Amino acid sequence: MLSPRATKLLVLALVAVSVAIGLLAVWARQPGPTKLTNWPPPLNASQARSQLRSQCRAALADNRLLLVEFSAPWCEHCQAVKQAASDARVKAELDAVRPLVLNVGDDDELNELRLELGARAIPAWVVLRPENCELAPAQWARIDLTYPRGDPRKLALFLAELKASDNE
Repeated sequence: MLSPRATKLLVLALVAVSVAIGLLAVWARQPGPTKLTNWPPPLNASQARSQLRSQCRAALADNRLLLVEFSAPWCEHCQAVKQAASDARVKAELDAVRPLVLNVGDDDELNELRLELGARAIPAWVVLRPENCELAPAQWARIDLTYPRGDPRKLALFLAELKASDNE
């Protein structure tokens, strides 16, 4: 049996650990919309179009291509792509693009936008050249499209070829 003092210290330690775990959980659920290794919350179509225009402007300002990833946490191939995107070879090539992850959600709210950009399935990486971000996304210059399956070597090669073709 523990003394009253030891019991109080144990309870305080458990409370401190619980608070730390809670704070960590809150922090972990706040992914940035441009990080390929995280899923942002699902957006409705108008929110996604607004986010797309905003990232288009940012890519234009950075003089980089815009890589739009259509993905979902329930998709097994999407999970494999997330794992592959954290590979050092892929990370090294991501500097050439400005990534934007659009979580299609459970009911594929972004189906119309995905089809407008030419992607028929998920996961899909659609690479766009930001020029006139105020036009409808279907009118933007599409540079490439791939349906990644989680092989880091293939993703790094795809990104390297983008960088090489953009520098020509």
